[in-house]
Amino acid sequence: MWPAKPRCVQCLSDDLQWAPASGRAQLYSFAVVHQRYPGFDEPYVVATVETPEGVRFNTSIVGADAGDLEIGMPLEVIFERASADVTVPKFTPADDTRTAIT
Repeated sequence: MWPAKPRCVQCLSDDLQWAPASGRAQLYSFAVVHQRYPGFDEPYVVATVETPEGVRFNTSIVGADAGDLEIGMPLEVIFERASADVTVPKFTPADDTRTAIT
């Protein structure tokens, strides 16, 4: 589940474990933002991605023109260091179709 919580949202158990993720996703939804905000070069893409593990979350799409994005396209994670203590997952188009979720 994401975001991480101290208890399962379905059964309320606190017996939770971290598990590795594939780093793959598909584009579930996105918006192109043209509003200026400090620290962001506009336009930029804010997206919801869905992983093969069943998790959906909001992130940024980088390395692609907004006009080339398509719902369902395969993506792969990259990590951007935002500060000494914070690393942010972002997604970029996958190199091939092995990332597609079936």
